[in-house]
Amino acid sequence: MNKILIIISILSIIVVLPCNAQNESNQEKTKTAKITRAQKRAEREAKIAKAIKESLANKRIIIEINKIYPVGGTAKISNGYTIKIINDSLTCYLPYFGSSKTPMFGGQNLAIEANGQKIQIIGGFDTKSESYIFKFNFINDNTKNECACTMQIYDNQVSHIMMGDISKDIMQYDGEFILSDLK
Repeated sequence: MNKILIIISILSIIVVLPCNAQNESNQEKTKTAKITRAQKRAEREAKIAKAIKESLANKRIIIEINKIYPVGGTAKISNGYTIKIINDSLTCYLPYFGSSKTPMFGGQNLAIEANGQKIQIIGGFDTKSESYIFKFNFINDNTKNECACTMQIYDNQVSHIMMGDISKDIMQYDGEFILSDLK
């Protein structure tokens, strides 16, 4: 009887060991696959960060606006608005939702607009926020008032823009930094 129990125990060990080894092998393959996906994601993120840095060095900023935040209002989903800075030349048409501190005449367009206006950008990489922060002023083509703009651009293409002038409430816009060279 004892011999039978010993034989059964030995047989069960022989059967279980290869299954356990195969499980360990499958776990190692899964870990390798996860590392590979994480590495691919890290490579993609590094490629985007490098492309943004190169685009900024070449003075090429194109941001597609996807949300608009009027002061005291609710966020509005946006589509089709962009702000472009190419070789220190600003082109934008951004909607304005807010109040004005000066009287407006009927039918006056309150949008923030610039058509190829030369600007002087100051700023660069900010280590505290780990983003690029740029500031510049321009004259709004619609209201003829001077506007101040602050742009914050992150390595993951997320961009925040704040614009305002002395006669109107500040507007905030969120968008995505457009990389045409990245494939």
